[in-house]
Amino acid sequence: PAPLAPGTIASVFGSFLNDGSTVLSTGFGNDGRLITSLGGTTVRVNNIPAPMFFSTPQQLGIQIPFEVAGQATASVTVSVGGITSATRTINIAPTSPGVFTVNQSGGGAGIITHADGSLVSAENPARPNEVVVLFATGLGVVNRGLGTGTPSSGCRPKGMPRPSSSMVIEPSTCWVRSMRRPKPASASSAALSITSWMMCRG
Repeated sequence: PAPLAPGTIASVFGSFLNDGSTVLSTGFGNDGRLITSLGGTTVRVNNIPAPMFFSTPQQLGIQIPFEVAGQATASVTVSVGGITSATRTINIAPTSPGVFTVNQSGGGAGIITHADGSLVSAENPARPNEVVVLFATGLGVVNRGLGTGTPSSGCRPKGMPRPSSSMVIEPSTCWVRSMRRPKPASASSAALSITSWMMCRG
């Protein structure tokens, strides 16, 4: 399987993955971090409780803990009602970029916006040398040591202090496909928002 980077939003697929409920939203604990139990389920990556985004009987949305940075593989288990699954092994890499898509399937148009927040589309295209914002995950560890499950400065629980902006460490390059040929676009910065984002010039 393709490797996953520390901090990546990932999915676990299977059967009977939770208590039978469909929980499509998450929340933050008293510690200000994303909760690690949803729909009666917990997921552990290298025995570290993974923050959870959603939980259904066939799919779980989790964050790969930042603590796996520097490792080549990690173990994954799912526990429901006191029963723990067989251990599965995933590959770990410094980065595993994935762009969020408009249709939420992982295919088709990416979620890319203009500076005013409007979506880049065929009807509202990006222009040469325009700065756009690309929403992605899997950009790797950040320079301020953001903890697993900790919200970025763009997303924090009510009443919690705003964290400092965190920048990803690994170099970021985005490629823009034109009618003629793909070409690299300069990445002005790669920081954290509600998700990770990257500003690209093309």
